[in-house]
Amino acid sequence: MFKEVPSKRCSLNSCLRLALMLTLCGCLLSFGFSVNAHTLLKSSAPADGETVRESIESIVLTFDSQVQDVIKLELMTEANHTIHIDELQHEGREVTAFLSSPLDNGRYTVNWEIVSEDGHITNGSFNFSVEAELAGAPEDGTALDEPDTTETNEAIEAPGADEPVAPDEEAPQENQALPTETAEEDTLLPWLGLILVVIVIAGLAYVLWRKRS
Repeated sequence: MFKEVPSKRCSLNSCLRLALMLTLCGCLLSFGFSVNAHTLLKSSAPADGETVRESIESIVLTFDSQVQDVIKLELMTEANHTIHIDELQHEGREVTAFLSSPLDNGRYTVNWEIVSEDGHITNGSFNFSVEAELAGAPEDGTALDEPDTTETNEAIEAPGADEPVAPDEEAPQENQALPTETAEEDTLLPWLGLILVVIVIAGLAYVLWRKRS
């Protein structure tokens, strides 16, 4: 009688340890599947923090997996004004926004929100700047010849004629906002599966304990 009690306790402890280990493994696997299922932004054109030297009329976002739906895609100026998007195309992993007119020089922010392949909602943002050359500016940097306005008797000088007018350009800020990509509305399926695994493990542990007792 005294030899059977320690044996039963050892069997029960072994079953409990096994159940605990399997439960922890199930939790880790469930968490890994839940995180890896989210669709994240892989690249963009223009890229985050890029300074574009030519005018652009479209923005392309490429994700690391399929995109079910596009909830929001907006383009904001540095003054927090919204730029109109003429057309939005979504195909597979790419989302393309076509603009009604080329962007002016300045700094812009793109805010996006999509439905991932697994049904989760992810969002983020990135920044870029435009510093395109003004139309009609000489490429070699030489100044245009000014017409001769001198007269035989008296030279006529226009006030401020010798002062070149420099185009206003907004300098891009150095601090670029990092894209934030967060997952919302966690699905209940991984947790339901985890609960089912725990119930099955507990049942097996109880059956083993009953047989050994």
